[in-house]
Amino acid sequence: GTDGGGGGGAVAEHQHSHDEHDEHDHLPGLSAIFIGTKARTDALALQREIQTYEAEPMTAALPGLTLAQLWSALSYAEEALRAVSMLVILVGLLSMIVALYNSLNERRREMAILRALGARPWMITAILMVEAGLLTGIAVATSIALTYAALAGATGLITANFGISLPITSLSGEEWIRLGVMFTIGLAM
Repeated sequence: GTDGGGGGGAVAEHQHSHDEHDEHDHLPGLSAIFIGTKARTDALALQREIQTYEAEPMTAALPGLTLAQLWSALSYAEEALRAVSMLVILVGLLSMIVALYNSLNERRREMAILRALGARPWMITAILMVEAGLLTGIAVATSIALTYAALAGATGLITANFGISLPITSLSGEEWIRLGVMFTIGLAM
């Protein structure tokens, strides 16, 4: 078919070996063409016809369908990475609890001295909250910095090797909410 008003499309690739190329030296080196169809349903029939064409070995791919399959496969990887990141966060929070608990055990004497000097319990709690806030804030800032550094370092390699551009954008509203939740959980610890 010819390119119609927004129908489906197929990419057909002509595949041949070096020996076949010698037989067809008079033909121009055509490796792929884009064929548009007037109706999306015609694209599947065209793909099947190209795939089963016996005179020449050719392959037909539907770009939209192929990209949909690619994004579907990548969504599984994204979910797996999200699960791993949640486990890393959980381990980080648990290690923070352990570190704070050990710190409190080592600082019992310091807190007793502060109490003897007239510090109220809320003052000691405030000191501990400020410490936890500083630790969590430094951790959040470091994670943002490392993420952007990794993106900046990997963008060139990924573009060169895979042809996929990873734009470096500012944090989205959802990401700011996640960071806020992490900061709050860090204070709660």
